[in-house]
Amino acid sequence: MSPWPTKRYRDELTKYGLDMRIAQDVTDEFCEMVTSAWWQCQNEIRALKQAGRVDHAFLWAMAAEGDLWLHRTNAVKSGALRLCRFHALKPTTAR
Repeated sequence: MSPWPTKRYRDELTKYGLDMRIAQDVTDEFCEMVTSAWWQCQNEIRALKQAGRVDHAFLWAMAAEGDLWLHRTNAVKSGALRLCRFHALKPTTAR
């Protein structure tokens, strides 16, 4: 089973009377953001290690966090998950 396309979500929400303002697939931007953030994090960790300001517990915690984000981005890249942004408003009733 694969996720609905963005258009299907938009159509379903509109069908229930919501005023769709934004319906946007941001999967590619998400993957780029995660990759960029991890490269930056690795550079910061290298600098801390060179300065002798990092301990093994921190490194293990960061390795576990990195593994978690690797699995998340692999799921997204495989198409099993998508990241979409929706902004919908419930119509107001006139008084």
